Amino acid sequence: MVRRKGEKKPKKIKKVKMLKKKRIFRIISPMPFLIAVGLIGISIVLVASIFFPYNPLDTSVCFTDYDCKWEIVNCCPETAGAQWKCVNLREFKEPSCPYTVLCPQIISPKPSFECACVQGKCAVK
Repeated sequence: MVRRKGEKKPKKIKKVKMLKKKRIFRIISPMPFLIAVGLIGISIVLVASIFFPYNPLDTSVCFTDYDCKWEIVNCCPETAGAQWKCVNLREFKEPSCPYTVLCPQIISPKPSFECACVQGKCAVK
């Protein structure tokens, strides 16, 4: 095929331009979708945090019966006047006991009642 003077090939130029546009469109097209998914995800987390508040740093709240336990709070052993208390293990700290402790010579075994989590607080059942 011989081209005449001044004749152009518009079809080839248009094809190249269309290919370039398609590449750009392919790169940009997932962005709105990803932004929408991100915004929906953030919205779900915010709504869930309003209806289901959870603060892992809040140690005063118990979640299961395993968080609660009978503990001695006066440094005396079971064989000599221990004082028992149903405590939350997440917030309980061993008492700092002096070197010598005066304990009454009374056997005080661990209570037979259940120490359990009731409405977020450790309580005796």
